[in-house]
Amino acid sequence: YLATNEGEVALTVTGTKLALTTEMIPVADGTSYLKILGMGVEDEEGGGIIGNGNMTIEAGETVALVPYLQETAGSGATGLTGTLTCEDSRVEILTDTVVFPNVAGGGQTVAISPLMVAFSEDIPDGTPLVFNMTVNASGGDSYLSEWNPLILAPEVETVSLQWEDSTYGNGDGWLDS
Repeated sequence: YLATNEGEVALTVTGTKLALTTEMIPVADGTSYLKILGMGVEDEEGGGIIGNGNMTIEAGETVALVPYLQETAGSGATGLTGTLTCEDSRVEILTDTVVFPNVAGGGQTVAISPLMVAFSEDIPDGTPLVFNMTVNASGGDSYLSEWNPLILAPEVETVSLQWEDSTYGNGDGWLDS
């Protein structure tokens, strides 16, 4: 629930074999609050990116991540910079800071340039990782949000295929019907 005006919100809580309780919670005029709404993934080879172009984070890739933020408290924010961190030793953040355009109340903003992140080939398939992004705004406000991608095993790709048909074929190296 996102309160859009000052006043009070009624919170009602109950459960099996529990008494119904209602409390009034004051809602003050909101200042800004920013959170990660999503993260674009670019893994097409080039510009420092090492990947296969399927827009999925896989072990052994170096990807460009483009975060986008949602302002959720109804007041805009200016002078935005974001810093990405991850405590997992199998992740190397090559570019950890991005700049965002100003955002209006309730609006969204997308990083001007990408973050670059390298993922070790030792990360097992289906591993969830925890990234934190701290966004600082002019005026000293700071906002922390979490992003939890699932890292997959590399996609198997056929590089070369050779037919061996000397045992059960005619030995010409071609698939015959």
